[in-house]
Amino acid sequence: MERTQPCVICHCLFDENILLPLGVLHDDIHDSIRKDCAVCSANSYICRSDLSKYTSLLTANQDQTNDDCHMFASQDDIATVCTFSDRCSDILSKHMGSWSFLIWSFAFLIVWIILNSYFLLFKPVDPYPFIFLNLILSVISALQAPVILMSQNRQAECDRARSTYDYAIDLKAELEIRNLHEKIDILLAKK
Repeated sequence: MERTQPCVICHCLFDENILLPLGVLHDDIHDSIRKDCAVCSANSYICRSDLSKYTSLLTANQDQTNDDCHMFASQDDIATVCTFSDRCSDILSKHMGSWSFLIWSFAFLIVWIILNSYFLLFKPVDPYPFIFLNLILSVISALQAPVILMSQNRQAECDRARSTYDYAIDLKAELEIRNLHEKIDILLAKK
């Protein structure tokens, strides 16, 4: 004996094997159906034609979200959008923040002190308090700080763009997984 059930949307009677219970549907589809039909539960049934209307609405919303994902640049585009000053500050901060810069700076200081203390004893360029050396170091420090800050600002902008891009990719993956879950639930309901 075939059992028939009414569709919760169109209220037509269908064979129970053709209908799908609302409990196996994805939450988004179930919420959409619940908005249109106040008297529905997880034990209610929906026909395939009405279900296709709701899944097409969900797919349209997913396509809109996918279009929103495509408006973000790729990670290659994020790395290449920079001005000449951005590239200069990146290069300078990369070299000024390295061990080789520290070693060369320390070697320069030692050579400067030795030359002005012993070899140029009669006529040193910078006598003992090394005031000119202090001036050189102060100028380097004064120029080094803004260059490093510019590089950090640019890196923060790149990180922001990458996180936006990663969010778009994660959102797209979530929608694909949600779509796969929905298809599996429909296949399981057919059994």
